[in-house]
Amino acid sequence: MRLAMSTYNIVDGNTMKALMVQLIGAIAMTAIIVFTTLTACSPKKREAQPQIPTKESIDNENNPITLANWAFELIMQMEGRDENERDTAVAEALAAVYEKAGQLPEGGYTIFSREVERLYMGEPDSFSEQNEYIGSFGPAGGIIFYDKGNNENVSFGDDGWRFLETVPDGYEFTAIWGLGYRALDGLSTAIGTGKRNTEIIVHALKSAGSNTAEFDYYERYYKGKAAADMCVDLSINGYNDWFLPSIDELRMMYENIFKEHRTHHYAPYWSSSDDGDESTWFFNLDDGTQDTAHAGRDMAEYGVFAIRAFR
Repeated sequence: MRLAMSTYNIVDGNTMKALMVQLIGAIAMTAIIVFTTLTACSPKKREAQPQIPTKESIDNENNPITLANWAFELIMQMEGRDENERDTAVAEALAAVYEKAGQLPEGGYTIFSREVERLYMGEPDSFSEQNEYIGSFGPAGGIIFYDKGNNENVSFGDDGWRFLETVPDGYEFTAIWGLGYRALDGLSTAIGTGKRNTEIIVHALKSAGSNTAEFDYYERYYKGKAAADMCVDLSINGYNDWFLPSIDELRMMYENIFKEHRTHHYAPYWSSSDDGDESTWFFNLDDGTQDTAHAGRDMAEYGVFAIRAFR
């Protein structure tokens, strides 16, 4: 008994408290380990999967970016399951998406496959850090180079558009500008005026020679040859609202995209702007310089980089 009492006395006070703390800590650690093990071994709830696109919606979709997003979502659903667990509906939808992508207009499948790869690899979709949209793919598969809603100097009103998008890779071409020495009223250099400029130019092209005996002047000299006319005739990945950019729109394209990213095929590009004196502005995407062409615009073939506006 004395031995027992002596032992109690030795372990009394702070020492006893320390032993109790260690014991409680050991019990807590054991509980955590047991809980973690049980959690790891317990079945997990499957997360809700995105809705599978219908066959009809796939057949009616012509946007390669939308198809790529569907393909990526379906691939992700397939990857998380064993072979015998894979949903037949998911596999059929994925096959239908790829079949539709293969039927897209020229260049559409390239855009589709590139976007699927980008999503799968987790690569960023923007060339620029100044705006979350600039550098991303637009609805037609081109590159968004301007966001009016993020520009302090331009009011984002209800005029029907917010973004400007280039044609996709491979859709640039060369053309004359047309109209020789004829001056046009109403053409502007500003951002947001390219579409209206193009309408004015096309109207002038189609009325060229109407005051002479040569009524077929447009058909003979400008149809399928003049830049603005060829822009409005474009149909790319289901979109046919393309136009010849103004000189400031071309400059913004250069500053936000071409200055540091993405190659182009031609050096000078026609704009839809004039200098008010029968001369047309053109822009050099090699070095960001601009100049005007006078009489040569009826003969010189420069690059054409159509754009479109969308909300």
